[in-house]
Amino acid sequence: MEGIQYNRKLCRGCPQGSQLGPTLWTIAISPIYEKRLCPSSKIITYADDIILMVGAARPHRAFTRIEKQLDSFTECASTFSLEFSASKSQLLSLKGGLKQGYTVGFGTGANAPRIEATVTAKYLGVTLDPRRSYWDHVKSVSEKFSDMYRRLRSLYLANWGLGQAAARTIYKGVFIPRII
Repeated sequence: MEGIQYNRKLCRGCPQGSQLGPTLWTIAISPIYEKRLCPSSKIITYADDIILMVGAARPHRAFTRIEKQLDSFTECASTFSLEFSASKSQLLSLKGGLKQGYTVGFGTGANAPRIEATVTAKYLGVTLDPRRSYWDHVKSVSEKFSDMYRRLRSLYLANWGLGQAAARTIYKGVFIPRII
């Protein structure tokens, strides 16, 4: 960090939500930015989520680039005794007309686990789709919060329930922030 390198053997991870966790994650993940293998790729990290965007004229070339980049990620992670979860990884084609169901290896190894392409992918709570319409995200949020809204409304309408001011406070303080 800041040009100075310290080595320490890690024996265990950080507890979820710890104050030191984000700093340690930033230190551990920073080398992946140095391992960008092709100019048509972009790496974005936020908290403990990583997105790898790869461009290529042909699908086979994109698959090869993805697998090589994932090899470099795995190599960086292993220096800190970390592992990436292929089962939690998602693959989404935004261009090229590829249909769901194709797979890409989580690295170039013969026994590398495969990541299967899906119709949508979720990143930072937002459902992404190739059409970039966000309709799948809107449907997901609507389904998730329609029951909450119905319950809030029933409490407000009941004779013994919440007053208008209390219901408005809950609506503005809980319901709206969760949707946004």
